[in-house]
Amino acid sequence: MSESRVVIEQIFLLLAVGIIGYIAGKTKYLPANSDKVIAALVVKITAPLMIVTKMYNMEFDSRDYLNGVKLYFFAIVFVLMGYGISLIFRKICKITGDTSRIFSMQMMFGNVIYFAIPLIAVLSEQLPEMWGKGAAYAMFFVLGNDTVMWTLGISLVQKNDGRKSVKDKFKHLINANSIAFIIGMILILIGAKSLLSQNHIVSIFVNKMSDVGSMTAHLSMLFVGIMLANIKLGSVVKDIKRKYPLIIASMVKLVLLPLMAVSLLKLMGGFLPIEPAKVLVLQLAMPGATIVAALAGQYDSDAEFATEGIFISTLLLVGTLPMVLWISDIIL
Repeated sequence: MSESRVVIEQIFLLLAVGIIGYIAGKTKYLPANSDKVIAALVVKITAPLMIVTKMYNMEFDSRDYLNGVKLYFFAIVFVLMGYGISLIFRKICKITGDTSRIFSMQMMFGNVIYFAIPLIAVLSEQLPEMWGKGAAYAMFFVLGNDTVMWTLGISLVQKNDGRKSVKDKFKHLINANSIAFIIGMILILIGAKSLLSQNHIVSIFVNKMSDVGSMTAHLSMLFVGIMLANIKLGSVVKDIKRKYPLIIASMVKLVLLPLMAVSLLKLMGGFLPIEPAKVLVLQLAMPGATIVAALAGQYDSDAEFATEGIFISTLLLVGTLPMVLWISDIIL
């Protein structure tokens, strides 16, 4: 089975789970705040277990670590590039106030935790020869993304009110997923798999923890679906004058930034090998980050605009992601 076919199939399978979550949310089939419970379950339990168990089974060498560091800095560069592009479109679209800051964040931050990592995890199982180390590389990108999110990003949504110190902002970089990533790196460095593979109890334990971690993809999409169910579809399709900037922000995030990355990597001639390059492109091609809407609500910014942006970009992803990955395969 070709890579492009596997990618398209997995996108639709994940979106199918998202539709189940959307229906459950719209019909109130699940209790109130189910999305928050599922999100906490993913971020604090299943995703960390998925990261640790997948990294336990990986073999990383010095070149892989170097590529991961490169990926970290590429993430920072392209997230900041998204901010720079947003400033141009803010002037063109005449967007001001709280909406302008959310508009910028829509172009900067993608759904790298709830969509990209689950998708990469599935691809690593389906296509191990091309995506086998994808989960580890994805975490390097997430760390770069979060570095900007909890510095520049949080400053944007707080409207510079200074409620969080620099120390508090960087505390967000230490979370269950980053700790799991560090543990995974330690396991790789000490060769834990080769040391413990003969221990039957350890093997059973790792396999069971891997089973729990494999729930991440489906739970993540249930969360996305339930969250999107809170949006009134009527408000998305009406008032086009206000909504067209969301389409612009989505197309910059879903298409322009990842294709800029593809072009730069081509010009750099193998500076980043194909596997981490694919991870970079896929992560950049993700729809708007759900955390942006949560932060907008927390800091009394334009939460409605943020949530609608996530909805629109997630719908557009169905067409844009296969196209972007297909183009990247041809060029890279």
